[in-house]
Amino acid sequence: MGVDLMSAALREETLGSLAALHSPRGALPTLMLHGWMDNAASFHQLAPQLAVDGWALDLPGHGHSPWLAEGADYYVWSYLPAVLQALDTLHQQSAKPVLLIAHSMGTASALQAAALAPDQVAAVVLIDGIGPLTTPAASWIQQMQQALAWQPKPARRFDDPLQALAARQRSSPDLDAEALEVMVRRNLQAIGEGWQWRTDPRLKAPSKVRLTDDMVKAALQTVNCRVLAIRAEHGIVPQPWWQQRLGWLRDVDSVVLPGHHHLHLEPATSGAVALCIEQFIAGD
Repeated sequence: MGVDLMSAALREETLGSLAALHSPRGALPTLMLHGWMDNAASFHQLAPQLAVDGWALDLPGHGHSPWLAEGADYYVWSYLPAVLQALDTLHQQSAKPVLLIAHSMGTASALQAAALAPDQVAAVVLIDGIGPLTTPAASWIQQMQQALAWQPKPARRFDDPLQALAARQRSSPDLDAEALEVMVRRNLQAIGEGWQWRTDPRLKAPSKVRLTDDMVKAALQTVNCRVLAIRAEHGIVPQPWWQQRLGWLRDVDSVVLPGHHHLHLEPATSGAVALCIEQFIAGD
């Protein structure tokens, strides 16, 4: 495993309290928010194709960013303090509203940030995700019981990074191995004579509480900036759910592109995603 992030014009930096990969290729300040169990390197294909001042963040508990404090839970709103701090820092540095580009779980943070800090957000791009998972109010006892019964498994160790890559490929069989390698390498740390994931084990814990549809609807209806929603043809978002949430957004363009859930990471499909985003920016 030897992919060089610098070859993709990504610089290792920090933004607020979070680790980040920086792609300074334009004037438009841009935050990129990855999906669950991924990290900033999930944008290593996409970021260099965009003429933006791109900052791909490692969200708390992922990649090189710190874990949440002892006793904390990783709710979809738990990322907001760090994301809003990064957003505010970039907004102040550039004196411009910020473009948010988010994938999967990251779309929950992006839409919440757009609702909470409308003056700091220029527009939002959603990639195969359209906000947080929800649970009906009547199911909260079952949700809590499941979460309280969860126990973390012992941290898995690997003899070498290739073994870790093979393990991640089993959970993401549609992903190109070379594209996935960059994410895997960023998420590994050397422990003694082996390797171990950097991610916080608590990320795999079921949420004790989730938002309801009514709460998400209220948040999405508050988003007043332009939104581009990109759905993967073979992605993970159910069509009825996608259509329902599109209807909750005030100003949204929607497009379906060929590819799987990580279409922005795949070399064969990332170009189409980049072109779609560039056209969206040009129309701003």
